[in-house]
Amino acid sequence: MNDLQIDNWVKEGILPSISEIDESQIEKIDENRLVLFKDMSDDDSYKDVLIYQFHGSFKSEDFEYEKLLAEMTHAQLSERDIFVSFNSWEEERETIQKLKQEEDSATKKNKIENNFALFNSVYFQDSDYITIQVEDDGINYLESPERNENLSAIVVNCSLSEIKKLYNCTGVKLFRRNVRDGIISNKSTIRSIFSKYLSIIDDTSDNVGDQNDYDPPLFWFSHNGITVFVDNENPSNFNFQNDEIELNRNFCSVINGAQTITNFFLVYSELKYQYQSDEEKLKKLESLISQIKVKLTVIQGKNKYSNFITRGLNTQNPITDEDFIAISEKVMNLNKLLSEIHILKTGEVERDGGLTPLQFVKQFLIVDNKPGQSKNFNKGDLETQIGLIYSEIVLQEGDEIRLKSKSEEIIQKIVFLNEVESWWKKKNRETTEKDLIDRYAKNYFESFVIKHYENIADAEGKERIFEVYFEKFKEIISKKEYNYNSFKNDNLYNEIIDEYEKQIENNVVNKNLDDVYINKLIKFLNDNPDSKYQSLILKFNYDKIQMDNIRVIRRVNGNIMESFYLSSKTFSELYQNLSIEDRLTNDKEIKESDFKTFSESTLYNELIKKYNIYVIDVEEDSTGKELITHITIKRDFNFNLLDEYSEKVQQLYKETINAFIEGETSKFPTVKNGDIIYVQPKAINKEDLFLFTNGEQLPKQTFWISKDYIKNIINN
Repeated sequence: MNDLQIDNWVKEGILPSISEIDESQIEKIDENRLVLFKDMSDDDSYKDVLIYQFHGSFKSEDFEYEKLLAEMTHAQLSERDIFVSFNSWEEERETIQKLKQEEDSATKKNKIENNFALFNSVYFQDSDYITIQVEDDGINYLESPERNENLSAIVVNCSLSEIKKLYNCTGVKLFRRNVRDGIISNKSTIRSIFSKYLSIIDDTSDNVGDQNDYDPPLFWFSHNGITVFVDNENPSNFNFQNDEIELNRNFCSVINGAQTITNFFLVYSELKYQYQSDEEKLKKLESLISQIKVKLTVIQGKNKYSNFITRGLNTQNPITDEDFIAISEKVMNLNKLLSEIHILKTGEVERDGGLTPLQFVKQFLIVDNKPGQSKNFNKGDLETQIGLIYSEIVLQEGDEIRLKSKSEEIIQKIVFLNEVESWWKKKNRETTEKDLIDRYAKNYFESFVIKHYENIADAEGKERIFEVYFEKFKEIISKKEYNYNSFKNDNLYNEIIDEYEKQIENNVVNKNLDDVYINKLIKFLNDNPDSKYQSLILKFNYDKIQMDNIRVIRRVNGNIMESFYLSSKTFSELYQNLSIEDRLTNDKEIKESDFKTFSESTLYNELIKKYNIYVIDVEEDSTGKELITHITIKRDFNFNLLDEYSEKVQQLYKETINAFIEGETSKFPTVKNGDIIYVQPKAINKEDLFLFTNGEQLPKQTFWISKDYIKNIINN
């Protein structure tokens, strides 16, 4: 039995002492790597243990995952009866990533992740002691008020790269006393937050709000820190000298901060694997985790104090009526269907698109042109209103539920409200003297903007567009009689809309866009040092001409500068009705039949749509200064892309669907491949994410028409 190195497993408490194991109880399946130990004594019963050794000399190039599963099934064992050894947690993650890479289905990849989460991972290292470097040379630290041999504590600052040393040699074993552990089912929520702290490249634009919310130094302020309990039965289990803490990994347990550690390092490992061939990005990633600091509390004490302290650190708030609504069947069904919105339970971690039940109802009413009812909503009606919304947007046939066709736009408008609300908050922060409109009219204004949703949802420079609409909103409302009570119902809002629609009717819809118009527009644009021309054109046209689907194509010194982005709905509809989070949790396969055919898709409708294109010619001098010299307007313009490239576009659409099925972003059509249409990010900022089928939160994407095609069709 020496060739099996059983001593390691005995020391970990997984196998009984060697003297209690008979040769007949050992079945070697794959030489000495995959071994079944039968009828191991387990208190008053017996159990079988399947061990897969992948550490030290047992490690090989390939991990025999399928063989492990086959033997587990053959021996009638569960994942919890499987013990897998590695040299470290990082090596385990590399193995998992490699196995996932070999699969062509997002569901299968997720299944691998879930199985390894259930397997018992063990890390064998040469030493049980690890050293953590603390900040400020160990001078800046706090001690517990009283120090004695039964219980004492210190609080220090250290980087997450130092915490990784401990987690790398313990894994989830580090959380054996934590009542919440690492929480697998909710990991994508928390991970989406941590991914922002580890963002190496920010390709986003059109920012609303503070771009620096996730700078590494802010992590310390926005997280409670990590608490480690050390059993001090043996004094050598803990030692703090100068700027170093030495810990015995076998006697440490994180009793607060398990979710922080688990999900942060899952994000880190995924990025590390993603950047494996890019040394520069790997260096930046390592630099980021060394910059992110946390408060580390190390409690040393007798074992009996551990549970008491753990309970104190993990207490929950009292349950309210809203909590029961948040876990009702209707809300759970809505969460399965709403990919970009998630109705939160109390205590659930905030997330992109996360709304409390009350916030969800209020925003739905705003989108439904009932801003007064939204502002004055009675919490006592919450359950009834959730039921009404459910009936309006969900189609239920037996056990099958899906969103009604008209519901998709309603949900998109609720998502869009976040942009309007961010702008409103920023405006109010910068307004020193606030009037009644600033204090009470937010819901009214949001409903007013939603009426323009189709024209501005994908526009560049939304901040400027919101400013234009706010000016018009104030202009109309200033002619009305109102006080703060007026915003509690919808009467005043309906008057505002009636007045606005009368003004629109008086606008010239088919005005001749002559040289006078062009020259005035050129002067207006040149007088505004902002290259987001679309929003400026909308502002210029306001009250002059009614024109929908305005888009801008910029030519600098005769060269088309950008590809042409299509509506974000062309891409978002691919995941909106997939219920990705539910599929990931329940290992449900994604099939081609889950998606619309090309002829039914939003992509098809956008490609045949007519646009009003402003081709803006810009001359750029040697200093980079730009001057608009000419504008050509192409009314009711169609790209005619499907006339010549219909089969190619359909193939690229299918490739995008396959990328969802396989959970592989690398399968998206790309500009590098010379594809005539391709997928590329178009997010508001680095917080604008969606859940992909591989479980990762990605920047929102859309389809783009290639710059070369735009150049040919515009110039010809």
